[in-house]
Amino acid sequence: MDDLSPSDLKAILHSKRANLYYLEHCRAW
Repeated sequence: MDDLSPSDLKAILHSKRANLYYLEHCRAW
């Protein structure tokens, strides 16, 4: 997660599609 910057995290939260992408990685962890 070090590669992700705070701005990227915000973009993910604001994007519905990106949110699903984030959830998939969250499961991996």
